[in-house]
Amino acid sequence: MEIEKAIEIILDEERKVMGRVDKKIVEKFIKKILIAKRIFLAGEGRSGLIAKTFAMRLMQLGFETYVAGETITPGIGRGDLLIACSGSGETEVTFHMAEVARNYGAKVVTFTANRNSTIVNVSDLVVGVPVPFKGKFKRNGLEQIGGSLFEQGLFLMMEAVVLILMRRLKKSPHELWKRHTKLE
Repeated sequence: MEIEKAIEIILDEERKVMGRVDKKIVEKFIKKILIAKRIFLAGEGRSGLIAKTFAMRLMQLGFETYVAGETITPGIGRGDLLIACSGSGETEVTFHMAEVARNYGAKVVTFTANRNSTIVNVSDLVVGVPVPFKGKFKRNGLEQIGGSLFEQGLFLMMEAVVLILMRRLKKSPHELWKRHTKLE
């Protein structure tokens, strides 16, 4: 297989995934971001890496944003929002963080491929990334593994939310760039 064909497969599969995203749920998610006092992101592995990219963009948009588990992350509390990312919805560390956040009065939004997972029970809002998840993978005519589809879908959804927020907040790419790290 050539690189062009592989890219075509990935783009076609993600286009199908994005077409099944619940737009009303995404709008509720955006509203939770806009009213949050502070925003925390949690996730492990590749999901955690995607969560960090979203944390960076939210910070560049002017939101007070933290990554759960980092040494400089303050305590979470009432008025705060935790965005938890777990394809399976069963990642122990992410579930624990969601549970703790809820116990301290924070709202929890979870991005997952598994709407029947444990983390859903401690979430105020579940944003489904409509892909087969690892534990229940079915081919469904897809060529990529479920984890990759989830992570790509998660990234695309979060980048779409960034674009929506940029427009609503009337922020230009130049304004975001001003808040981009200079220590690199």
